[in-house]
Amino acid sequence: MKPFNAKPLTAVETYMYGLKSRAQRNHCLGNGAFPVEVTALNTVRKEYSKAVKPVTLLPFFVKAVALAVRDNPGANRILFQRFPFRRKIVDFEVIDVNVPIVRVVDDEPVIFIGVVRGADKLTIAEIQDELTRIQREPAEQSPYLQKMQKLKRAPRFAISLYHWLMSRSPGFYLKNAGTCGVTALDGMAGGHFFPIGPSTAVFAIGGAGDEVVARDGEPVVRRVLQVALALDNYVASGPEGLQLALTFQQLLETCSFVDSELAEP
Repeated sequence: MKPFNAKPLTAVETYMYGLKSRAQRNHCLGNGAFPVEVTALNTVRKEYSKAVKPVTLLPFFVKAVALAVRDNPGANRILFQRFPFRRKIVDFEVIDVNVPIVRVVDDEPVIFIGVVRGADKLTIAEIQDELTRIQREPAEQSPYLQKMQKLKRAPRFAISLYHWLMSRSPGFYLKNAGTCGVTALDGMAGGHFFPIGPSTAVFAIGGAGDEVVARDGEPVVRRVLQVALALDNYVASGPEGLQLALTFQQLLETCSFVDSELAEP
């Protein structure tokens, strides 16, 4: 009797393998990590929840990613293959943010990529509404869950064709995914995790914890979030990645992008 049990990948597992394989095969992902002080962000979220509508931190992360990419357009480009052995870089005019979502369907967890379209132009409340819809929409009405159901029945060659088109057709890609991404792990304490995805820029929101930092020469305790950025070095340079990270950091630490929403009557 063999001391192991081997079984072929399911259709959904094959799809996820293809997703990560595209990221590894077609992109040169460099990773960097940096801290973000979120003491002010936590205060602003509470103020926003009272003044506008209850929100979580995730829509703030999505909006900050979209604005950082808008201000650093080199990160809103993706490398595609051209037949037979050539490649092209496509600049996108829209900013759509990928957000991994976990839902339980028929007592089983289902992971898929939700997309917040035009996130740079949406308010925090609108982003929260879209995330809530993606997370709670009835399974029979959710295009994401319906897609996953179709994948379960799809032959393997159809899944391979899907990933072939995703790496070659900008139009097909944009119909099925976003131009950048952010992923967050709830309940993670004080550590980084490094993302991987088939787009040029993907932010990963890690753990948060209280840390002692220097302010005006004095030690103070602040809430600090650990963030990582995966950047396709085929498309964007190291200095571009640094500026993208700095922009994201400044947006979340100052929360200036929320001022106009809180000022509205």
